[in-house]
Amino acid sequence: QAGLSSIENLLLWLPWYVLPVIVFLVMARTRRWGLATATTLAVVYAGAVGVWNQSVETIALMAISVLFCIVAGVLLSLSLHLARTARPHLSELVPVAGPHGRRFAPVAAAEGCPQLRVIRIDGSLYHGAVDHVAEHLHARAGVPGAPAHLLLVGEAINWLDLAGTHLLEHEAQRLRSAGGGLWLAGLKPPAIAQLERAGAIDRIGRDRLFDTKAAAIAAIHCHLDAPTCAACPQRVFRECDTLPGGSPRPPAQAIAPR
Repeated sequence: QAGLSSIENLLLWLPWYVLPVIVFLVMARTRRWGLATATTLAVVYAGAVGVWNQSVETIALMAISVLFCIVAGVLLSLSLHLARTARPHLSELVPVAGPHGRRFAPVAAAEGCPQLRVIRIDGSLYHGAVDHVAEHLHARAGVPGAPAHLLLVGEAINWLDLAGTHLLEHEAQRLRSAGGGLWLAGLKPPAIAQLERAGAIDRIGRDRLFDTKAAAIAAIHCHLDAPTCAACPQRVFRECDTLPGGSPRPPAQAIAPR
């Protein structure tokens, strides 16, 4: 009510012929001259026939209604955006042989490597999403019964803010304490630039940032535990043909790698 009264008082304070000029200038921006002229004449008519005061009430009510709808629409749009982006999808990947070479596809965690978890993040890594992502990462790597090495595939991370940067730093430290490490592959240039600005690349390790998943896995393989690899029946990666350090795998475990 207070807002409605304020708009009414403002319109009544202005000379009646000022509003038609404002209406015409606003409508003229659409370059639809017929509509601009018709709208202006409708406002002029109210002042010309002496019903300006009554028209002001209608105009004020329309103005406050439009303003309310704009505010409500912005808030609803923001809520929907946050609800959609605050829970990015995380999928575990393993390489799968195909007619065009090796590709990575989502699989059940039981089919993955017991020492290395490969996780793709589909969505932005910002302050609204870090809790959701941290919860999933903590459950899948660096805890008893889970791999100590984690390769994050960032091809679909479109936005990385300071909170997301701190999450990656924390994960690197947590996994390092668990005897493994955090590795990053496929990050987009804006995400790498954010890590550079925050000084996070040096804390995570420049040698742990790769352009492709294949290059990252080849480097990670050298850091895996050789006895665990020797006893592993999974043979998830092409690099599993040899043990970490370059030793040949025992003949009894000659299983075709994926």
